[in-house]
Amino acid sequence: MLQWVFGGKRKTKSGPAPNYERSKEISAKGSVKARRDLAAHQDLQPEFLYYFATDKAPEVRRTVATNPSTPLQADVILSEDSDETVRSELGRKIGTLLPDLSAAQGEKVRDMVFQILETLAKDQIPRVRAVIAEEIKSLDNVPPRIARMLAEDVEALVAAPILRYSPLLTNSDLLEILGKGITSDSIVAIARRSNLNETVTDAVVDTDEIPAISALLENKSASIGESAMEKIVELAAPQKELHEPLVHRGGLSEGIIKRVASFVGASLLDPLIKHNALVDDDMANQLRESVAERLENSDESITKDTTNSEGVDFGGEDDPEFLRAKELFDRGALSPDVIHEALKDGNATFLGYALSFAADVPVRSIERVFEAKSAKSAMAIAWHCELGPEFAVTLQRTLWKLPENTILKPGPDGGYPMSDADLDWSYGLLKDND
Repeated sequence: MLQWVFGGKRKTKSGPAPNYERSKEISAKGSVKARRDLAAHQDLQPEFLYYFATDKAPEVRRTVATNPSTPLQADVILSEDSDETVRSELGRKIGTLLPDLSAAQGEKVRDMVFQILETLAKDQIPRVRAVIAEEIKSLDNVPPRIARMLAEDVEALVAAPILRYSPLLTNSDLLEILGKGITSDSIVAIARRSNLNETVTDAVVDTDEIPAISALLENKSASIGESAMEKIVELAAPQKELHEPLVHRGGLSEGIIKRVASFVGASLLDPLIKHNALVDDDMANQLRESVAERLENSDESITKDTTNSEGVDFGGEDDPEFLRAKELFDRGALSPDVIHEALKDGNATFLGYALSFAADVPVRSIERVFEAKSAKSAMAIAWHCELGPEFAVTLQRTLWKLPENTILKPGPDGGYPMSDADLDWSYGLLKDND
């Protein structure tokens, strides 16, 4: 750590830096490559690294930003560099060194470090702020004001890591942030936070955000009170994406169990019974009889209930379409053309399995995307699988039959209508749903 602060000397694997006179010559007359290579040396004299912090070539400044031996004073300069990649690289370096920052470095040093951190946390580019949020999300030795500022960021890819993990956010902070109105993805991040108390979970439920409530139900460390659970059950009846996390939640009261059994499908009855110790044999039989009667009266069937809201039957690993998708994937033949053809043919079941394999996300996540008709998730999958934004448009238009004015479409340049960072964030949510 002190090496970073004062620009100490540590030899690299590539050998020592040139002597002082040669370094001076390269600094004054060397090519961009020569200056960049010189700036990469961790045993280079600090004055050269400080000098290179204002080099006209961004490639050189990026190298200085990544060099752990760069003097702290030079990093202060780089924190306001015109090149966002320089600032992003500096943010990553700061993040790797922050866990070792302590009072031993002195108040002046810590103030300079936090000055850099705050400057980057206020950066105009979301990607730079997101780097800082990711790096400090689990730290408790940074100023709480910085964590709070990032937690309130309008961009979910910035706010979400802090909202989910930061130990610096109090319950009061979370309630205030929820009260101000934040994005759905940010609410989901709070819902996934460890050991939420009932006050915060009540506030999450009060947002009526279905994805967040689903995440809350899956968060077994979150404490959900009876009144909040009653509201969840009321919301869940017409929202199929809440049925599975609700029956797997466990610990439900007898009254809640009976209400859940009154609307979930037959395939979810056994999990409901299994995950709730209150259900004895007599109650289990009553629930089964009640569900059977409801299905018979509504002309439903257990077979129909295995399909999601789009009528797509994800039957599991014995499904022929699953086996076909897996066979193609295992031999490297699950190409974009195959996936495009499945969409063209309207084979939603095979398409779902194929996207699960191609995108490396659980079938359950794909099913949720199909049920919620999540355009952002569709774009994220298309981006990750290199299927092109028009794939996501066709999915919305032909398979989900969304109204034309609600379809998420490519930007003016024909590219994805979301930034790479937002696409990566949306894709990460699918991975995290395993």
